[in-house]
Amino acid sequence: QTVALFELGLTPDMFLTLHDYARANGLPAPAGSRYSELSLGRGSECGDPFDIEEQLDVEMSYAMAPGANQLVVGGDSCNQGDFGLQGLFNADLAVLGTGGHPLATVASNSWGSGSEGQAPALTNIEHAYLVQAAAEGVGMYFSSGDGSGVAEPASDSDAIAVGGTTLGIGKGGSRLFETGWSEGL
Repeated sequence: QTVALFELGLTPDMFLTLHDYARANGLPAPAGSRYSELSLGRGSECGDPFDIEEQLDVEMSYAMAPGANQLVVGGDSCNQGDFGLQGLFNADLAVLGTGGHPLATVASNSWGSGSEGQAPALTNIEHAYLVQAAAEGVGMYFSSGDGSGVAEPASDSDAIAVGGTTLGIGKGGSRLFETGWSEGL
């Protein structure tokens, strides 16, 4: 399997960072033959707004599936079209490719574009490439968001929403509470 991870720009020396992470956590050393990067447009020329997020994405993907191929795709950080999302849209589309030959079978998107009340044009763009991904057999995983409700495009019927919970454990190992991650009340 190949897992694609989407960012704006690319973190310098990410493979070396992944190597350090694996060593520090007792994981097998990552193979260079299973790790690749694809930089689109001007890459990180206008900054790398997801630097820390990219490190977390790559490390956690590797921790969960060390035998999978990883493709880290850096969208053009200078392309601010579609409310600043065009670089991410282009990264997703680059992996889907043309003619039913996607570059990955799993696509991890740690971003959201907004609430379900966002501009219909954005929803339509996202839905169109999610339909293409479903037709090509690519699982499109999206962050469900950090606020109350589910962010777009995770709420689209052709996306797979991924979120987290916090679990409170008592002294004797009993479950005290579990709550979804959010910034809302």
